[in-house]
Amino acid sequence: DQGWTVGASSDTATTGIWTRVAPNGTVAAPGADHSEVGTQCWVTGQGGAGGGQGENDVDGGATTLFSPVMDLQSSGTDTVLIEYWRWYVNGTGATPYTDPWLIEITGDLVNWVTVEQVGPGNGPDTNGGWILHSFDPTSLISLTSTVQLRFVAADQDAGSIVEAGIDDFRVVTRSCQTSPSFR
Repeated sequence: DQGWTVGASSDTATTGIWTRVAPNGTVAAPGADHSEVGTQCWVTGQGGAGGGQGENDVDGGATTLFSPVMDLQSSGTDTVLIEYWRWYVNGTGATPYTDPWLIEITGDLVNWVTVEQVGPGNGPDTNGGWILHSFDPTSLISLTSTVQLRFVAADQDAGSIVEAGIDDFRVVTRSCQTSPSFR
């Protein structure tokens, strides 16, 4: 845990609030984190071992997970990539495939830009499984000393099962150095 926080003032979810745990799997929720090392990840709610698919999924609105604030302005590198492994399920319940999951980024802690929206709709990104997402933040924001991501999972429709997870979040920096010229 590197300073992640849970909860935005606009959150209204009554269950399925983000938590950092070794997950108990269900038909919809991951049964293990993504990492080869460690056992914990961030998931929306933690049901009991062997619990039903809707035992602690997101209900009643949104729940928000914030990354730590990162200083990427002083990275001094040529390339910055942000990557994470994500898990999202919205394909079960009485009204499947009706809820989006938003991942957003900010460089000033005020204005947020969409990195990706997963769902609504049927597809490989909405039926579970750990999926890698990698992106160049400079395509969306200027690199500053206050870069942050937020992950907003929400149940906006009745009867929908919403489960999300985040693991192995990394900021990758690459720097190219030129060789000195010889005469």
